[in-house]
Formats: sequence, C-alpha cells, structure tokens
Amino acid sequence: DGRWLAYQRHSLVPGLAEGEVSLGPSQIYVHSLTNPGAPEQPLGDFGARFPRWAPDSRLSYLDTNRAAIAIHDLQTGAVTYVPNASGEIGTWLPDASTLIFAELVFPEHVDDGSETAAEHEAALMTFYSVLMRVVVATNEAVNLSGEGPVLDGSPMLSPSGAWLAFGRKTLVDAQWTPGRQLWLMRPDGTKAYALTADPLYNHSAFRWSPDSRTLAYMRINVAEPGQPADIWT
Repeated sequence: DGRWLAYQRHSLVPGLAEGEVSLGPSQIYVHSLTNPGAPEQPLGDFGARFPRWAPDSRLSYLDTNRAAIAIHDLQTGAVTYVPNASGEIGTWLPDASTLIFAELVFPEHVDDGSETAAEHEAALMTFYSVLMRVVVATNEAVNLSGEGPVLDGSPMLSPSGAWLAFGRKTLVDAQWTPGRQLWLMRPDGTKAYALTADPLYNHSAFRWSPDSRTLAYMRINVAEPGQPADIWT
C-alpha cells in the first residue's frame, strides 16, 4: 500500500585482523513512508532476512532460527509461521492466501546390506528441492514439482498470476546440467516447460515486468566462476 519500506540490515563486526570487519547477523526493519520522522522498527529476531510484501501488505521474511517463513501483520502485530527448511522466501499468489516456495525433500533410504560406509553416507545426503504451494492459514501443502528427482528453486509468480517462473536442474543422468534452467508453469503445477537450454549457465533471481510480458533474470557461467554475472530479459 506504499506506507512502509522494509529492508534487511547486517551489523558490522570486527574481524580477526585489525581494521577488518565482517557481516554480523541480519535483521528486518520497517520504515514509515507516511511519517518519515518516526523511528525505524525492527521485526523478528536476529537471523531474519529476505523481506517480501504480500499483496495485502503483510510482510513475509525468512526466520532462519525457526526454519520458517514469518508473515507479519503490521496492523495487528500478529505473526504466522510456515515451515521452510530450504532458506528461500518464495512468492505470493495475488489473493495473499498462498505462498509458493522451494522446500527440501530427503527420500527414504533402505540399506540392503551391500553398501559400503561411504555409499551409505552419500545416500543419506541425497535430497531434492521441490516447489510447494502452501495455504498460509492452514499449512495445507501441494507439491507442484511432481515426483521426479529435481532441484527446483527461485519461484516468482507473474503479476497477472498466470505463470510461475522458476529454476530447475533435473537430476536424471541423461538430462542433468551444471546450471539451473529457466522454466515456466501454471501456478497449479500444470503446463511446465523450459525456456532456456544453456547447460553451462545458471538462471536465477527472476523478476517480472508489471504487464507480465517480460522476465528479467541473472545468468551465471558455472564453468567459469570468475566471470561476472549478466542480467538478461
């Protein structure tokens, strides 16, 4: 509603060497735009990050201490928590009832006795990342990514609500790529298809234009980590 500005702040803490500083814990602050002289207000605990407004002007952010997304109503002070272990904040549906975000899935593993210790440890560390559509009021969740082994992330819904942009890396050997590709699908999980096919490039940080006709995103060459990132549309 244009009344508040939310931002993430890190304190600076002394480093090991004299004169060095490093980033301390993050925290979320809000600043009134209708009363600029009012003091800024901290929200949540230290470790909170990634503020993102819901369409109804509630503020969501990642609470790393609780491993959850916090939804803060600035009018009432009420806070709702949605479990989230992936560390991604996700995107809101236009009616502000539902969040879509990446979540980690650890497949159940049964050792038949033939595995070495190293193989068993590697199997236990195997995980997927799927897009979950969660109703905030009830925590009712639907997996939009399906059952295939994928690493999905960075979901961003278009302003029209018609398409969800996200990054996907397929973990099937013949389809695996070093970088996540840009995909689109409907917000109910249907009609998913890839927009890019550049295996050595990772695509992330998706943002839509207000008319939902253009996507901006960051593109990184994973084969040459020293190269600067590009912004593409």
